[in-house]
Amino acid sequence: MINCLCQFYFLSTILSFPFHTFGTEWLSIMLRKIHTTANNESKWFPRVVMCDFMVRHLGSNHHWMAVQCNLPINLFNELMFLIIWAWFMLLSSLTCISLILCFILIYTNIGCTFIYKYLHINLFKSKKEQQDGFIEKYLKYDGILVLRIIAHNTNDIIMAKLVGALFKIYLNSIEKENNDDDNDDERCSNGHYERVDTSSI
Repeated sequence: MINCLCQFYFLSTILSFPFHTFGTEWLSIMLRKIHTTANNESKWFPRVVMCDFMVRHLGSNHHWMAVQCNLPINLFNELMFLIIWAWFMLLSSLTCISLILCFILIYTNIGCTFIYKYLHINLFKSKKEQQDGFIEKYLKYDGILVLRIIAHNTNDIIMAKLVGALFKIYLNSIEKENNDDDNDDERCSNGHYERVDTSSI
């Protein structure tokens, strides 16, 4: 999206007119020409211009003259830049649609359904709270995005194994935290405290 915007700005600077409105203005002018007897002159790429040139005579006399110059190459230039404008508009539209769909898939329940599908493929006998915690606390939005990108480049079997492995890691971490909490409670109840080695954390 940023690339398309920079391209529009760059071409507007080079051509000295707002390139992002070039296509719409061109279409409106063409529609007016169909219903009127207007000439075929283009305001962006003129076919006929006035050329000034100097004529030298014998002696030191120089005369400036103005004549009409035909520029048929501008017909090709206009068509070429019109195709470029249409291509950039298509890319910008597709990028905007893709960006909106990406936000919808990540920040809505659709992304959660995507993970639930692979958890059900593995036939995990887990509670709904554990699955929700796996998605909200372990994977989060960035993890869901990464898994969705992987899913687009692989098959359901590999994705099911990957999600299953991540879910097992999450369950083990939850079980370990619960065991640590139970041990801490027992130590506190007995009045004994042990030094915890934090060098490996």
